[in-house]
Amino acid sequence: MEEYAEASKQVRQIAKNAECWIVGELSPSNPSAVSKSKFFNWIESKNIRYFGTTKDIRGYIKQADVVVLPSYREGVPRAILEAMSMEKPIITTDVAGCNDTVEEGENGFIVPPKDSVALARAMIQMYLQSAEELEIMGKKSRQYVLERFDDKIITKSYLKLLREVLHTFPDVKSKRKGQAIL
Repeated sequence: MEEYAEASKQVRQIAKNAECWIVGELSPSNPSAVSKSKFFNWIESKNIRYFGTTKDIRGYIKQADVVVLPSYREGVPRAILEAMSMEKPIITTDVAGCNDTVEEGENGFIVPPKDSVALARAMIQMYLQSAEELEIMGKKSRQYVLERFDDKIITKSYLKLLREVLHTFPDVKSKRKGQAIL
């Protein structure tokens, strides 16, 4: 989060009208979490706006031009998949899971983790895109998520993997009628 706050400061120096939002829970129990005092200093600086927690992120995603998730480690982030399904361009970090969601320059940008300068560059680059370019990137996000992350595709992949694993153990049988599983 520190990189996002620093990148937001850099963005706002160049793009005074840009707004950088944070939506979500502060996690004081997380040892790597930013202290509340530091977090509220960022808010006071007016480089970021904090909206707190929500049960439904879709309203915020709908209002955003771009969704930024500078993660250090992640699976495939649900927030990014939701944003992609809502036709939003993405900026995220080059970590497993996150980097699987972006085709560089097509539906967003990938930056190195913990690099506020690279993050700010990507955010500024996105800010400078026209509305039409952002719309094209957003449509590519939607297409990408449908082609690679649709529930049916994921389920099919899991089932295929399970079949491969189970077939390496020919003695594995179900308890009903002695049939092999899957």
